[in-house]
Amino acid sequence: MRIVSFKAGIIAFLILLIIVTCLHPIYPREQFLQHLGTALMLIIPFSDLKRNRLSKSAFICVSLFIMIHIIGARYIYSNVPYNDWFKAAFNMDLNGFLHTSRNHYDRFVHLMFGVLAFPYVFEVLDR
Repeated sequence: MRIVSFKAGIIAFLILLIIVTCLHPIYPREQFLQHLGTALMLIIPFSDLKRNRLSKSAFICVSLFIMIHIIGARYIYSNVPYNDWFKAAFNMDLNGFLHTSRNHYDRFVHLMFGVLAFPYVFEVLDR
């Protein structure tokens, strides 16, 4: 029962995050379309809440991937201010370090798909 309440808490956090990122939208006309795919991805954790088949780590990986998409949907992916966040947190210009002026958040999301989807895909295929 504890794992189910843990998973329910994560789902509640993701829903709250979607709601918060929709407040005062930066790109109001694109907001619904950007969050539509993210909201559809919530089917995975919701369906697992009933079946409780995913391990805790696979569930967390799927949830982190959804969270990354929620952040990307807020800023329309190519405008996520990750470099500003990096400067504030670590006093480091990440784009300067990488010798680029392009926003690479979309590439980061693609990389995280491979990393974070692996435990989920492994568990589903293992059955």
